[in-house]
Parts: sequence; structure tokens; C-alpha cells
Amino acid sequence: MLKVFIMEDNLRLLSYYKGIVNLISNKLHLTGTHVTLCSSTNQLCAALQMSLQIRRHDHQAKIIFITTHDELLYTTCKYRVSALDFIAKDRGNVLQELSTDFKAIIKESSKASSTPLFTYKSYNHVSTIPINRICYFTSNQTNSHASTMVTADHQTIQIHQNLHEIEQANPYFFRAHRRFLVNPCQVCKVDFYYHRAEFYTGLSCPLSRRHAHKLLALTKVYA
Repeated sequence: MLKVFIMEDNLRLLSYYKGIVNLISNKLHLTGTHVTLCSSTNQLCAALQMSLQIRRHDHQAKIIFITTHDELLYTTCKYRVSALDFIAKDRGNVLQELSTDFKAIIKESSKASSTPLFTYKSYNHVSTIPINRICYFTSNQTNSHASTMVTADHQTIQIHQNLHEIEQANPYFFRAHRRFLVNPCQVCKVDFYYHRAEFYTGLSCPLSRRHAHKLLALTKVYA
């Protein structure tokens, strides 16, 4: 089922956007599309808060802003909600641009269906994320039963699993350092001089000297 949440303070536009989503769903033969309408008097603030809540509960959710706020791109980057698109109400063709976004979502979903998933518990909910979107995990120095997951879009997520538990249950990850468990398919460079693993996203983490050659071999397997 495709779940769509629409937030708009103008009730006429709210109904209009729902009609657009239903029209696109029919054209793309999407079955079971569920549209939830949300109204708010402080739209920008409420939309950002809702996007944060959606992202916390569903890492794979696709967030699209239809807005007149030019500063929203910078603000969402600061909020780290990883929006899929920003459509200008006053300049863009909402129907055409939303159609393009929905097609991209369908294409990505078909690829993701064959991608292994990592299931984790964070706070009070259980979520999943494609393994190829994880860069590494680092231990939680104040809680031996927890760790921090760092994703390809630079999100840091606190999870209720330690490195040993993750490593035992998931053969995709490699213990590159006592405090770091990495995803070899995201590693672009093994730095033998500075003893670091560098990722395609620009992130990096410490690398144990005795594990460097094994990690390099794994990166070649996933290349």
C-alpha cells in the first residue's frame, strides 16, 4: 500500500492535491493508495515537525514538499529529513512533477524489493532500512546494549543493539575496528597510512591495522 500524507492550511488546495494524487495513482495503476489529509495553521513549522516524525518512524519514507518557502531546502537539510523533492506552488507544474516523483518512487521500490534489509529497534518502534544505505555502526560508550547507526544520507540513528549482536546476525557487516562495524559495499577507500575507512558519502571511520587488508579484499568483492 502507498501511504500519502498531505499537509496544507488551505482546504481548497488540500482537496485539490488529494485529487492529483488519486489521478496519478489511477494512471500508474497503483492499488490501495491511502491519502491522509492534515490541516495546520502554521504550515511550515508543522510540516517540518511532521517530516521529522515520519523520518523517525520510517527511514524509507519519501517526503515531498509543495511550497512557496524558498528557505525550506536549507531548513530541511538542517533538520536532516532527506526530502525527495521540492515543488514550487507558484512556479511548477504540480501534477507533472508529482507524476515524475511517483514514477521514481515506484522504480526505486521495485529495486528495493530485492535488496536485503536491516531490521532494528529505535526508541519504541521497529524499522527497516536497505543494507546498502548503511555506512557503519559505532558502539555506544554509555550503554553496552546499544549502538549508533550512520546512514548514507548522513543520519545518525540510536538503536537498541550492540555491535556484537549486529555482527552475529548480519554477515553483510565487517568489524573494522573495536568500536566500528562497517558496510564494505559503502567503502570507497582503505587508507593504510592514516588507518581509516572512507565511504562514498564522504564519511570516514577508524580502521584497525590488522583488519585493513581483509576490508580491502571485501570492498573488491562488492565493487
